[in-house]
Amino acid sequence: MEDNINNAVNFLKLAGISEIRGCISTGSGQALHLPNQKTILEIKYADIPGFEIAGIYGHTGVLQVISGNSGDWALWTGRPHHYQGYSFEEIGSYIEISHRLGAKKLICINAAGGLDPSLEIGDLLAIEKFRCFIPIPGIEHSIDGGPFRMTSPDLTCDLVKSGKNNGIEIGVGNYAGVPGPTYETAAEVAWLRSLGCRVVGMSTVSELIYAQQLGMEIASLSSIANVHGKTTALSHFDVVKSAETSAAKISLLISDFIGAGDM
Repeated sequence: MEDNINNAVNFLKLAGISEIRGCISTGSGQALHLPNQKTILEIKYADIPGFEIAGIYGHTGVLQVISGNSGDWALWTGRPHHYQGYSFEEIGSYIEISHRLGAKKLICINAAGGLDPSLEIGDLLAIEKFRCFIPIPGIEHSIDGGPFRMTSPDLTCDLVKSGKNNGIEIGVGNYAGVPGPTYETAAEVAWLRSLGCRVVGMSTVSELIYAQQLGMEIASLSSIANVHGKTTALSHFDVVKSAETSAAKISLLISDFIGAGDM
């Protein structure tokens, strides 16, 4: 694993990445097109030595380096998942690569299921706290996801501010990270609600924990792809299509966030 990380970092340095300020990862149906920002490098995952991530539908598998007012950002479009058989270290490999290239911040964007009936498809939710229901070696785990972990308040606030700058309303709430790939039953939804979670998804928590261990600031943004009790079509294809409707809003606020520099 260490050799793969070193090979990827060396390759990206030779490709022209000198230092990045932070990294952003996106999930199903969330290929972003950032207005007013310059893409200085674009590389397919498959072309990065040592970075062997099998894609799934809705994940384009492309790394872009975006030039911001206060430094460059790495935008990873697509991520690995536990249900694909990847380990905690493999899921965190893009974060490790980014960190070795200088990244001090991580923003995870995902498509999530709404547990709160007041949510609607297309809503955006900034994750304030999260629980991890995925067993990770060396990480304290319990059947109820253990205690809530916090995202970084200042970084989360900056994302919400960038949304407001563009007339985009962003709520706040708690995220439940589950292994997948099956969707929750009605009983599981009720249980997760009772634990204080508003949204649920099959990614993100491992990435946030990995970045926390590296001392990085972390934030997460969920695009609501379905809502329990309101959504009849429930498949990965439907999640991708729902998430695509929010991509334009997310692109605007991320463009504003990167362009604002230190906030």
